[in-house]
Amino acid sequence: AFILAAVLRFFADTGEENDIAFSARDLDPVLKATLGHGHHPWQLTGLNLARLLQARDEPDKALPLLRHSISLCNTGGPTMQAMALLPLAELHHQGTATEADYRQAEELVRWLARTDVLHRPHFQPLFHLSGARTILDEILRRRQRYFPFTYR
Repeated sequence: AFILAAVLRFFADTGEENDIAFSARDLDPVLKATLGHGHHPWQLTGLNLARLLQARDEPDKALPLLRHSISLCNTGGPTMQAMALLPLAELHHQGTATEADYRQAEELVRWLARTDVLHRPHFQPLFHLSGARTILDEILRRRQRYFPFTYR
């Protein structure tokens, strides 16, 4: 599971998948397996597989993966809960975020601003942004800054 998550993250971050051109036959079993698992690291597998599918212009397959990733993040510990900002940002980018998604992003940032469980200064640039859309745009622009390689 961890190797799959790392490989998908590599392809999603580098765009190398375009050179390999995975077929639906290759990705559909991964999609089904991802939706069938309810623990770490499957939230990251879902996120990055969704990013690959979006790049392939398959948003209908990406959306359930992003929703599943958010659900897994919501049931995890503090680090996983913060990771929900990543699939929320992808929903925003895709144009499929709901008002509930935007509220969740704002609530997460408010929680990050007051928690002592995670390193508050790491997320501090988000605390002064106005509105969920601005926050999620920042997450998209600076994904690597907020979520280093093993956290995305």
